[in-house]
Amino acid sequence: MSWYEHREHLPWMMKNLNITLPYVECGVFEGHHIDHVKSIWGGECIGIDTYKSQSDHQYPDGSNVSQSHFDKIFASVSERHRIIRDDSILASSSFQDGSVGCVYLDSNHGYRHVTQELNAWWPKVADGGILAGDDFRTGLSEDKSTWFAVSQAVMDFTKKNNLALFRTSDGLDWYILKRGYYTPDEIVVISNFHGNFWPDCIKDNHRKYCEHFGYTYEAMSLPPPPGTDPQWSKISAIQKTWDMYPEKKIIWWIDADIVFTNPIPLHIWSLHGFDLIGGAYKIQGFYEGLLNTCWFGVRTQPHMREVIDRSLNYREYARRYPHEEGALTKILSPRANDNILLEDVHHIAPSTFWGSYSHDSWMQHIIGMHGKARLAILEDCCAMAKL
Repeated sequence: MSWYEHREHLPWMMKNLNITLPYVECGVFEGHHIDHVKSIWGGECIGIDTYKSQSDHQYPDGSNVSQSHFDKIFASVSERHRIIRDDSILASSSFQDGSVGCVYLDSNHGYRHVTQELNAWWPKVADGGILAGDDFRTGLSEDKSTWFAVSQAVMDFTKKNNLALFRTSDGLDWYILKRGYYTPDEIVVISNFHGNFWPDCIKDNHRKYCEHFGYTYEAMSLPPPPGTDPQWSKISAIQKTWDMYPEKKIIWWIDADIVFTNPIPLHIWSLHGFDLIGGAYKIQGFYEGLLNTCWFGVRTQPHMREVIDRSLNYREYARRYPHEEGALTKILSPRANDNILLEDVHHIAPSTFWGSYSHDSWMQHIIGMHGKARLAILEDCCAMAKL
């Protein structure tokens, strides 16, 4: 599934990625999630859980119950699945490196434990597999019964190991894909600055970012195709770039109203095996908006050039929101296309229209709804960027 919205979608993504090696779930409890994965995916599922009641001084967990209750739960779940009754970190040593297709972490959510789990299980995931987990947050639950430090541990792990971190659109689950990615010299980044609105600092921001990582960068000023809205100029820009750089492996489109705020590498999102990768704003109830995105990468394969060119034939989208992105979505059917990977862009490129500026974000999206203040905001965000 190209749009991994909730944890319930994990087995569908495993199917679409052709994962056949075992699924391992660390933190099973009553087994509802592992049951779901098994029912959809159908492969070998292995659960790991201590099923051990904790004393008051241990990790605060709202799922902690009496030992007799845990024993009953274990008896029930072990009838349905192979369960290793042990700590997930210790249990990892019984698995060979590269021997599992997907590992899902949902046990002790403390920072130290999650960090150790990540380090222990990442080598066990085979190439093409998934390392994922639940409860992407840090802090106490509302009822103060459970402590979470998952988000901090996962972000620190991915930053340290130079890995792309993906989130579900509900923000609760996280996942990392174990794949190779294109190198900086195989990537060309493009933006289009049609009209006189755009300040020079935006181009400078994009250029500095690309020079930092060694990406080829092109700042264009192309009009949209006749009879289409201005947003269609990105199709013209991608077509021209394809002709200019036929040797590149992937073309990354970046909206002109994007400001790179942190030197986080783009190429770790350029994962092998996907025809299109990007961050998308989800529009509830409007599936053509799934590709309403401010940045996306297109793999330079002949069939993808045909997709880009053919989008111009969908004239019903010429002046219909979301314009050319709706046409691409119509062609690609991202909800059923396993060669497309989209993530909710709010986690990567928050818009200053919807929330506050964050130095921790990868980029900032200064969308048109800012009105007359947009120019000032663009210039200010450029000045605040850590490049």
